[in-house]
Amino acid sequence: MISRVILVRDGGANLGVTSVPVIADAAAAENDGGIYMVGVGVGTPATYNDTLMDQVTDAGKGASVFIPETSEATRVFHDRFVNTMMIAARDVQVQLDLPPGFAIDRFSGEEFSADPSQVEPQHLAPNDAMVFHQRITTCAPEMVTAGSAVTVTARYLDAATLAPRAASITRSFAELTAEPAPRLHKGAALVAYVDALTALRVDDAAAPMLVEAADLAIADALVLLPNDAALVEWMNILEQL
Repeated sequence: MISRVILVRDGGANLGVTSVPVIADAAAAENDGGIYMVGVGVGTPATYNDTLMDQVTDAGKGASVFIPETSEATRVFHDRFVNTMMIAARDVQVQLDLPPGFAIDRFSGEEFSADPSQVEPQHLAPNDAMVFHQRITTCAPEMVTAGSAVTVTARYLDAATLAPRAASITRSFAELTAEPAPRLHKGAALVAYVDALTALRVDDAAAPMLVEAADLAIADALVLLPNDAALVEWMNILEQL
C-alpha cells in the first residue's frame, strides 16, 4: 500500500501556520512511516510560487510538479503516475572516491560534503535519475596516469523492506575518456538549462547569455542523443520563453 499526502496549492500559504520550517517539519515527520508529501502546483507560470512547495516536498521526500493546464495533468497523473507517486529507493546517498590529489572544483546538483552525516539523503522515483554534474581538478597532474580511477558508490534503502543496499562502479581515466559519454553532455545541458530558467525568472541581465549557453549545451547533447525527449522539450521551452 502507498500512502501520500497530496498538497495542491498555487505556492502560497495564506491561512493558518505560514512558516516554511514548521510546514516542512510536519511533512518530514511522517517520512519514517512511508507517508510522503507530493506537491502539486497550480495556476500560471507567471504567478506560481514554487519556493514553499519545493521546500516542503524536499522535507517530505515526495515529488513536486506544476500543472498549468489539463494536458499536463494527464501527463503527470496518467502517463507518469508511477514516477510521481511511487518511491524506488529511499535515502539515496552517492559517494565519489577520487585519485590522490584530486578534489571537486565545481558541483551542480544536490548538496555534498566529505562527511556523509552532513548530506541529506534523497528518495528516488521509478524511472528517475539523479544528476550530479561536477568538475574535478588535481594539484598533482604529474601523478595522473591512464590507470588512475574514479569509484562511484550509491547507498540506499530498499523502498519496501528498508534493507540497506549498495552499488558501486569503478572506471579508469582511460576508460572514461574513451567513451562518448552522452549522459555527461545531457547533465551539462540540464545544468545550463536550469541556470537559464533561473536567470529568466528573476529578469537577470545575464539571462540572454545564459539562454544562449543553454541552447548550445542542449544542441551539443542532441548530437549524441538525437531525438531525446527531455532535450527536445528543454530546447522548445527556451524557444517559447
